Amino acid sequence: ATAAVTVLRHNDMIAAEHPEWRDKAVVEFRDRPTMVVDHLDLGKYTTCLHKGEINVAEDVKSVTIYSDSKFVEDGVTVVDTPGMNTPNAMHEQITRDQIDRSHAAVFLFKAGEAGKKSDYEFLETTAKKIERFFFVVNRIDEIGGIGETSARVIEDLRGKVAENPVLGPLLEKERFYPTSGLLALLGRYPEFIPNEKFLSREQWERDCNPPDCRAELEKASGMDTFEADLLSFLFN
Repeated sequence: ATAAVTVLRHNDMIAAEHPEWRDKAVVEFRDRPTMVVDHLDLGKYTTCLHKGEINVAEDVKSVTIYSDSKFVEDGVTVVDTPGMNTPNAMHEQITRDQIDRSHAAVFLFKAGEAGKKSDYEFLETTAKKIERFFFVVNRIDEIGGIGETSARVIEDLRGKVAENPVLGPLLEKERFYPTSGLLALLGRYPEFIPNEKFLSREQWERDCNPPDCRAELEKASGMDTFEADLLSFLFN
C-alpha cells in the first residue's frame, strides 16, 4: 500500500543545519511546505490506506526517515517505492529511475497471492538492471505461519522463477524468505499496536505482552533469518 517514495537514511546523514531531523521523518509535499513528523505518524504520509485531508499519492513527493537503524550504516540507503502497478504515472517513472540506481532489491510478495503476472513482468524489467534479489513472502501468519504451507508457497515461487527465461539464470544467487511483518512488530514493541491478530489491549495484555511470548512471536515471524542475510550482503 506504499503511496509515496520513502527513503530510509542514517542519522549520520543529516546535514549540520538540520539537527531537528534526528529520529524524525521529513515529508516533502508537491505544493505545501515541508513537514518534520514523528515516526509513529508516518502512516498519514506514506500509504494509500490512510484516509484523511492529505491524498498521499497526489500530494506527497517523498518521505525521508532518519534513524540509527543498523541497515543504513556506512552510507547505505533503503528506498521503498510504490511499485509499477500504481495509477500514478509519476510514481511508476520514479520507481523505474530508482531501479537504475539500485544495487539490490527486496521484492515483496503476499503469501496468499505470491506470483501474480504483474509481479513477474516487473521482475523481468528489474532483473535487467539489478544483480541481487531478496524474495520476501510476507503475511505467512495468514497461512499458518512457518511450516509445510509456507514451504510449498516458497517452492512454488522458486519454480516459477526458474521457469522464467529472464529470471531463471539468476536463481542460484537469489534467496527466498517466508516472513510475517506483523508478528515481528508485535514481538519487538512492548506497547499495544492495533492490529487484526490481537483486537484489543486486554487480549494483548493477557496473551502476548509477557517477554517470553513476545520472543516466540518474533521467532515465528521468520524476520531474523532474512535480516541476518541482508546485513551480511550489505556490509560483508
